[in-house]
Amino acid sequence: MSAAESQRGSPAAAVSERRARSSRSALPGCYNHIVASASGQLRYGHVCPGYGGYEGGQTAELFGTGEIVVRDPVTGEVTGTIPADELTTGATTTITVSSATLAEFALAELTLPSPLIGMSPGDDHVVQLPSWMWIDRSQWGPQDRTAAAGPVSATVTARPVRVEWDMGNGSVVTCDGPGRVYRPRFAGQPEATDCKYTYRHSSASQPDEAYDITVTVVWDASWTGSDGDGGALGELTSQATEAVRVAEVQALVQ
Repeated sequence: MSAAESQRGSPAAAVSERRARSSRSALPGCYNHIVASASGQLRYGHVCPGYGGYEGGQTAELFGTGEIVVRDPVTGEVTGTIPADELTTGATTTITVSSATLAEFALAELTLPSPLIGMSPGDDHVVQLPSWMWIDRSQWGPQDRTAAAGPVSATVTARPVRVEWDMGNGSVVTCDGPGRVYRPRFAGQPEATDCKYTYRHSSASQPDEAYDITVTVVWDASWTGSDGDGGALGELTSQATEAVRVAEVQALVQ
């Protein structure tokens, strides 16, 4: 065996090669991800979109592959790095995860329903005639998501607090609830709902002769942890859009 071959097989050479490989494989844009094994042990994994050998967005458990850039799973901001020497190749690393960290993962996984829009009249709306507005009442309730790692867990809960209707003409109507579904018995009783709007101009001059309305449900989010920790997370939103035609009825004079 030559001296060069002997050197290539030495521990020092292996370390040198790993350092070179680590330098080449620094991974920008990875997301910290916590993986729990069946035994309840935890280890670091990472979502690395576009990383060679992995499909974008899948979890790649990258042990010993260099300095990993860690981003917040919600905001995408860089929160730090994980050096290669803190990752153990092929091994399971037991770590402690706080409920606050799990709350971030639960928040990222929470899916809020897009509002199902209801309006009356159902077809063309009419200038100077109040239009009733509502969203499906079944969507007006808390939505939650729980993330757990071993004995620690955190639950994020979002509760709807109001609905904002952008009417497509610069006007915004805020309703404190989902609105009331129109029924024929309410004909001529606009006071029967507090979620309504009256168009003053037709939509004839708009693109496709319709107003593009945007309905936004605003949710109040909070979290609680199994360790008693918790707090407010601020407001979240879910949206839907719909095109509304508004006609101008001409009175007939005889």
